[in-house]
Amino acid sequence: SGDAPAAAAYAVTGEQVREWSFLGWCALIDADKYLRRGSLWEADSRLHEARHRIWALWAAAHGALYPWHGLSQVLDHDPANLPPGIESTVARLDAADLRRAARVSADVLVTASEAAAKRHPADLPTAMAAYVTRALERTPT
Repeated sequence: SGDAPAAAAYAVTGEQVREWSFLGWCALIDADKYLRRGSLWEADSRLHEARHRIWALWAAAHGALYPWHGLSQVLDHDPANLPPGIESTVARLDAADLRRAARVSADVLVTASEAAAKRHPADLPTAMAAYVTRALERTPT
């Protein structure tokens, strides 16, 4: 049918889910690095990037039309269905609060990644997730 190519262009793949999850973990390990350096603005920027990946994964998990747009697609698709704990991923420009938000973001990223992988089977980067989670739990020096 004439709609098949267009539909295929909007399809989410398991590889995309894996990549979005991986990029979320990259952003969180960067946030940890910047917090250790005392660069709060850079940590905040990377935390925002991790949240963008969470939104995209959540949108993919729930069948939003253009999940790579993240937040706008979650809100367009079902504004009452938000990732559990997402509100706690927002932080003040304060090292302790940014670290707290990064730790919560790790939990929310796991939830969103698993939900997306359930709908779009993916080999999630679980070893990286474990590494980043451990890094975020360490007390900064």
